[in-house]
Amino acid sequence: MSLHASGTNATIDLFEHHLVITRRQRGFLFDGPDAEHMIPLASIKSVQFFRPGFLSPGKIVLVLAAGTATRTGTPTDPNTVFFSKRQLVPFENVLRAIQAAIATPSIERLAMAAQQQRSIDSYQPSPTSEGLKRIGPAIGSREHSGHWSNSESSRQGSAQRTSSEPASTGGVWRDMPVIGKVAVVLFGLFMFLIVIGMNSPDAGETEGGDIGATSPAESGPPADQMLADWSEFVTGESSSGPVALIDGSGKPGEFCNGSDGKVGMQFGRAPSDTGLRISDYFYRSDVGRSTSYIGAFSFDPATKSLSALRLMKIRTGTDEGEDAPDMVMTVEQISPGVVSVDGAQFHACIL
Repeated sequence: MSLHASGTNATIDLFEHHLVITRRQRGFLFDGPDAEHMIPLASIKSVQFFRPGFLSPGKIVLVLAAGTATRTGTPTDPNTVFFSKRQLVPFENVLRAIQAAIATPSIERLAMAAQQQRSIDSYQPSPTSEGLKRIGPAIGSREHSGHWSNSESSRQGSAQRTSSEPASTGGVWRDMPVIGKVAVVLFGLFMFLIVIGMNSPDAGETEGGDIGATSPAESGPPADQMLADWSEFVTGESSSGPVALIDGSGKPGEFCNGSDGKVGMQFGRAPSDTGLRISDYFYRSDVGRSTSYIGAFSFDPATKSLSALRLMKIRTGTDEGEDAPDMVMTVEQISPGVVSVDGAQFHACIL
């Protein structure tokens, strides 16, 4: 198995048991030698795949079993590769191959499981002299001297074994009063409900570990509700789908690339192949300044305040980003599908 996919900031070469991510080293005057990052397929815990949109590039994110990067899914993450729409097909082939490798138990995973079992077995306590039981009568006892008959010894040993054996569970349950049985049944039902609640989808974590669903941008309503409130403010109808805005000419409901606007914004993202949903996702592209911002957003309908948080600023033509301060914008609804953002008119468009 050998696949190759070339992205905007790196390339991926997939082999039978490992893959290699090759990145270009940017220099002031000359580019440095390529940096290669080899990852064994057995160490990949999950893979996240985001297809490119109108205002956002696509990316493939590898989550390793040994841990995740501090800024997973960003240009600084060594396990993330970005790509454009024309580069989508090779990355889809790489995605399917990695998913097949994860689903198939490899020799490395089986060896790791066997090693863990051997480690558990090596910690089993060995029997001590105190735990060993003497077999047969002690020297000098009446059994040893032959004063008792064989039948008497047999009856004595049988009675001793019967008295030393603990009572069975059935006997305890049979002798337990009715109120005790009711208490045990209720306690078992209570513990069962606790276990079910802990394993429910709301209490557990999503697949792939490690960059999946984001928490709400700020303490307040859930991210899905916040996106629905923002959609209702912009379009007049509540929706859980993504919302896109662009300045310049055009009418609400037209495609975003049909406008001559220079600034575009995207809020929220539709479900991806990984099953994750990022409702507080924020992306802003400024063509005039050749910059883009990626982060999260928060909207307060009471104060008509729109905030962009935890931003990363990326300049066009570069592969690295830098942290940027939060943006706080004042919004006003002009008409359904048309809003004012800090005094500039934007209209809703379709990605």
